[in-house]
Amino acid sequence: MSSFEVEFLVDLLRVYSPTGQEDELAKVLCSKMRDLGFEVHIDAANNVVGVLRGKGPKILLCGHMDTVPGFIPVKVEGGEIWGRGAVDAKGPLAALVLAAKKYVNTSGGGLNIVVAGVVEEEGSNKGMYHLIETMEEPEIAIFGEPSGASCLALGYKGGVTFEVVVETEGGHSASPWLFKNSIEEALALWSELKRAFNAYEREDSKFYSLTYCLTSMSGGEASALVPSRCSFKFNVRIPPTLKCREIVRVVKEVVEVFARGRGIKASVKWDDCVEAYVLSRTSTVARAFSRAISEELGAKPSFTYKTGTSDMNVAASKWGRAEMAAYGPGDSSLDHTPWERVSVEEYLKSINVLSRALWWIEKLKSKAFVSQSFS
Repeated sequence: MSSFEVEFLVDLLRVYSPTGQEDELAKVLCSKMRDLGFEVHIDAANNVVGVLRGKGPKILLCGHMDTVPGFIPVKVEGGEIWGRGAVDAKGPLAALVLAAKKYVNTSGGGLNIVVAGVVEEEGSNKGMYHLIETMEEPEIAIFGEPSGASCLALGYKGGVTFEVVVETEGGHSASPWLFKNSIEEALALWSELKRAFNAYEREDSKFYSLTYCLTSMSGGEASALVPSRCSFKFNVRIPPTLKCREIVRVVKEVVEVFARGRGIKASVKWDDCVEAYVLSRTSTVARAFSRAISEELGAKPSFTYKTGTSDMNVAASKWGRAEMAAYGPGDSSLDHTPWERVSVEEYLKSINVLSRALWWIEKLKSKAFVSQSFS
């Protein structure tokens, strides 16, 4: 067991950093990266941004510092590292940092590498939005997310969250037959929305299906009143075969038709929608990781497509040229659970794979690349 790499991750896990509370972790990570030789600073969004300068292609290695709430005691036991963020995504972030340094130490560091630990990936994506506005587009961006040591994530679905408000006249609960109940109307409207969404389902693939989840519902007042207002929120994950504007149009039409037909008021609003992103298996990134996984693990590389969204989707909203993929140690089924932990062996192997993948990226890009550096 390599004590330095393990302690590096353990130190990150010991700093509790739910979304919006990353300040202390940013200071710890910044200090550790400075000790490793990075030119590092904390930017205006509280992201940690470190550079290992080279004359080759610009490469971004990006992980997130925040986690979902819920403290898990940090320990190393039975060959596993426990703690909130061990999988999602301090383990992958630590692997990115250490792999970048290992690549420089072993190859001389031809690539021009930026490693970023960003804030609020689990929330507003504030950190990533700031990074893409202030950083020149890289040739390649690798995002630290749990994929497993022998697997590379080549795609993420898009996503958007809607809020619908249903309003009725209400009345006395002793005569419920005289009035429309806003909660019951909201439930009926949700059924209509599900029916519309199900038209985009593909039995052979959840990644290429539109999926949805009702996340909250609130309505009702005093017990003597028929509810006159009910709001509900739902999240939609969008496959690469659809665009945000199409899903927004579907939701607006269903809500408008339902409200008109039922003689009630209903309004809908939505947050920023991010499109799906998919990278080709013949890309430089996919080829580099395939070779690295084969060489370092003696395993057949595999590819996966995530049904969630990540900062990679946000980056794709502005960057049209960069090749992007996600990689990192950990079992994603442990994300956000009380059992979050990562295998020490897998964590260490992922560092080796990442370092070797960077070496292969340098080799594969060397002939076509025109030398430039980060500003």
